Amino acid sequence: MSQVPDSQKLFGAMIYLLADRTGKSAATGFLGKIKAQEIDFALSSVLPKGFLPTPKAYLLRESQRGADANKEKAAYENIKEFDYLSEAQIKELVHNPKKLYGEIICDTIDHIHLETNQQVHVNTLNQNGGDNLIFSVQQTVCAHGDEAIKEFEFFLRTDDHVIPNLLEEQLHHVFHLGKRSSQGYNLFELTGFVPITVKTPVNSKHSFLNLGMLLPGQIEYNAPTALTLFSSERRPYAGKETGWIKAENCGHFISFIAPGSVIVLPQAKGSWEERLQKVGKSIDAPTASEGEIVFGNAFLYPLEVK
Repeated sequence: MSQVPDSQKLFGAMIYLLADRTGKSAATGFLGKIKAQEIDFALSSVLPKGFLPTPKAYLLRESQRGADANKEKAAYENIKEFDYLSEAQIKELVHNPKKLYGEIICDTIDHIHLETNQQVHVNTLNQNGGDNLIFSVQQTVCAHGDEAIKEFEFFLRTDDHVIPNLLEEQLHHVFHLGKRSSQGYNLFELTGFVPITVKTPVNSKHSFLNLGMLLPGQIEYNAPTALTLFSSERRPYAGKETGWIKAENCGHFISFIAPGSVIVLPQAKGSWEERLQKVGKSIDAPTASEGEIVFGNAFLYPLEVK
């Protein structure tokens, strides 16, 4: 992979597929329903199978309560390697964050981390008569120890049948989730579906682990909320001749709540399921054509915290 696909990239692939099957008008109408929250639709990023994004901000904050400098350093050195952990391991650290004070524990905790490598390509078609140009392609590898992870999953919550039916038609077909697919990059096979029941949060705080790129709607910003932000510039691609448009659209930045953040539902009227559907939102794309949106309805997974 050149990049682990996030919930926006995954959503975009689904919408392109929908437009291909039903037409652009129908896809635009579906986007409008999501933006208006007329249907419930939440999506996670692509995750290593059986693992969840580590709530690093929450664990660092909790582990540093009353800790000295040495303990703070130990906690940081331990947790920086834990990009993904199993649900059981996350629960153990949430209820005992001081476990991070020990010596480096990467070898004793089942975890997954991201590695970034480079693959060198040589351009044999140099039209200027000079030496061949060498290109480096960034490749992000999801690794468990020294073993490359090849099985992934994502979570989808919806009360609408359109996308689930569409995905069922794509079983054992290849999904292109990124650039350079012609070189064999970012190709995924959809292998199956597993129905799950989202467990009712047992704690009064109604806390959740964010699994995707979230644009906040109605959330609680007091503790135990712990957020990590990711900002990106929204610049449209205008074809090979023009490339990335900078002059007219530079400076359009959007900040998302990143995966691994701990989200708490606001204390408001309605059931927790109803409040959960209003946590995220999607907005009009700042530099795109009419009807296009920036998807921010991330999937939230119940997580009991102190």
